[in-house]
Amino acid sequence: TIERVVELSKDSELDDEFLESAEPELTLLSSRLGVTPVQAVLFSICLDCGPYRVNYGDLACHLDMGNVRVLSYGKDLDALVRRRLLRYRNVEDGDTVGVPTNVLKALKNDEVPELPKIKGLDVFEFFEAVNRIFNDLIDDAATVDDVRQGLEELVAANPKLEFVTRLRALKLRGVNWLILFYFIHLCVNKDDNRIRYGELSLLFTRQSHFSEARSALRSGDHPLMVKKLIEHVCDDGIADPTTYCLTSSAKHVSSISRPAMSESPICAILPTSPPRRCSIPPKSESRWWNCHRSSRRRNTARFTSGCSSRDSARALRACSTAALARARPRPSISWRDARVAPL
Repeated sequence: TIERVVELSKDSELDDEFLESAEPELTLLSSRLGVTPVQAVLFSICLDCGPYRVNYGDLACHLDMGNVRVLSYGKDLDALVRRRLLRYRNVEDGDTVGVPTNVLKALKNDEVPELPKIKGLDVFEFFEAVNRIFNDLIDDAATVDDVRQGLEELVAANPKLEFVTRLRALKLRGVNWLILFYFIHLCVNKDDNRIRYGELSLLFTRQSHFSEARSALRSGDHPLMVKKLIEHVCDDGIADPTTYCLTSSAKHVSSISRPAMSESPICAILPTSPPRRCSIPPKSESRWWNCHRSSRRRNTARFTSGCSSRDSARALRACSTAALARARPRPSISWRDARVAPL
């Protein structure tokens, strides 16, 4: 059927004569894929011309129409992307699409590509769907608005999950809700609870909004910090104002278990214990802090070259802190701060 549609659509300009001659094939194809007849034609052409990289020029060449006219079918391509029959190569330019691998596998087995299931999920399946949504953002296949909409639909489709109930109880909105979801995603799916503020920039559509949030994060005034859901990463009691993690109460989300046993660990995102006590280095210690960090980078340069930024960060954290013990100034302790150690 798809091959027949491709043959009939060649140089057709998608006119009424073509739509009438290909009506039986388009009716069958559109009903099975759950799309309109025009979208079925565009999908068939992408499958034939690509399947991994097709742009507006390829569509215009196949249909024998001008580049300007073919742009009018952009909304149909967007609909195919939402149906997950196509995938943007780079969502920022929205010019090039491709057919996802799972769609090709389904067609190879003569099966109908199905949308990923989002209703009635257990907690493991729920976070698999969350991982898929955020991977689209990282791969430039989805916008921030697409990710927010996908997560909202996922949460709305699984109201009985205790995690969803606790998440809604926080009454977060907008980008703060999205930031917390990203922290939980990395903790659960990537086993990573250390996030630098630069990694959060992909969650913002405007640089000015990110700069405002970055200032609040560095100073500790961000709403998620006020609610004691995230905090600065602490090393030996000194807070790093550029790196953040879930609080001790919120990070229980990483220890998930099967619903039949217990679902409570993944739902413990409401703060139940006070955060760790740590302080941001004052300006008088900034020179020592920078020297200490530079020393750790030099000590690990020999085995972090060629690694990704996140791998390099992990290597730096695994480095010996001998330079810290040598370089850190000895604090002055008053009699009020003194405590007698228990025997």
